[in-house]
Amino acid sequence: MNPISKKKQCGRYYKGENNIGKVDITEADLQKLVDDLLSVRKIKNFHIPDGVWKWLTLNAPKVCALLSGGARGRNGKYNNGLAGCPDNPCFIRLGEKFNLNLMLELKSKKGRLHGKQKLWARDVAVNKMKDPDAVIKLVEEYIEVAEKIKKLCEEKGIEL
Repeated sequence: MNPISKKKQCGRYYKGENNIGKVDITEADLQKLVDDLLSVRKIKNFHIPDGVWKWLTLNAPKVCALLSGGARGRNGKYNNGLAGCPDNPCFIRLGEKFNLNLMLELKSKKGRLHGKQKLWARDVAVNKMKDPDAVIKLVEEYIEVAEKIKKLCEEKGIEL
C-alpha cells in the first residue's frame, strides 16, 4: 500500500527496478528528498535555488555580478560565474587538508543538462540523478568511499 495519499501524489506511475509502481517525481520534490537525506547523514552541502540566480542576473548591481565571477553578456545583463554549477555540491571532510566531494545535478524524469551545465560536467564529475532510489544508493556509496579513503590513508600513514 502506498503511504502517499492520491491527493498528494504528483506525476504518473512508472515501474521501478523491482517492478513496483512508483510515482514520477518532480525536481523540487527530489530536492527536498536530497536535502533531508544529506541532513540525516550529516553531509555538508549547499543548494542555491534557481530563482536566486535568476534574480541576481537580472537585479544585482554591477559590483555583485563581478564579485560572483560574472561578465556582461550579449544582452547587456551580467551572468553569474557559477551558472551551470550542479544543484548540490556535497563535501565529506577527510582530514585537515582534504575533502571528498560529490556533485549532484537533480533532474525530473525528462530533464536534461543545459549548455552551461554540460560545461561543468565536462570538467567535473557530475552525477545527473532522476530517481530517488539511485540518489540514496549513490550517497551511501559516497559515504563508504570516504570511509575507505580515510582507513587506507591511516594504514599507509598518509596525512589528510
